[in-house]
Amino acid sequence: MLFYEDKPRYSTWFKLLVVIIPTLYLTLGFLFYCRVLPTKSESRATIAAGYLFAVAAFTLVLFWAITPRKFRVFEDKLKIVLGNNLSYSISFDTIKEARRAAGRKALAYWGLRFTTSTRNVVEIMRSKGVQVVISPNHPDLFLLNFNKALSDWKLSHGRSI
Repeated sequence: MLFYEDKPRYSTWFKLLVVIIPTLYLTLGFLFYCRVLPTKSESRATIAAGYLFAVAAFTLVLFWAITPRKFRVFEDKLKIVLGNNLSYSISFDTIKEARRAAGRKALAYWGLRFTTSTRNVVEIMRSKGVQVVISPNHPDLFLLNFNKALSDWKLSHGRSI
C-alpha cells in the first residue's frame, strides 16, 4: 500500500547539466562534421562526428533513464522511481533512519546519489547496503511521512525504534 509520494526537486544546476553535456558533444560533432576542427582525413572527421553524435544520444538516454521521477513510501519500503519503468527499492529492514543532510552531499557522497538539488537533500542511513541520498520536493513532509511509515513498520515487526 502506498503511504506517501513526492516528486524530486530539480535545481537549475541540474537542468543546466542535462542540457550542457549533450550540447557539448553535439557541438563538437558538428564542428568535426563541418571540418572546422582539423583531422587527417575527411573520413576521420565523419567518424569522429558520428561517435560524438552517438555519445550525445547515449548521454541523453542515460540522463532520462536514471533521473528520479518519484519517491514512493510504502508500508514496507522506499521506492525510487526512475525513467523507463526502472526503479530502486530499499526495504525498511535495511534502513536505520532518514534525516536532512547538507547540500554538499548532493554532489559528493560515497553512497548512491539520486539527488537533483542541493537544497532538499535527505539521507537514508542503512544498516545493510549502501547509503542513499535523495532530493524530494518537500523534504520535511517527506521525512515526516517516511519516519512515520518506518516507525510503524518497526513496531509491527518487533524492531526497536
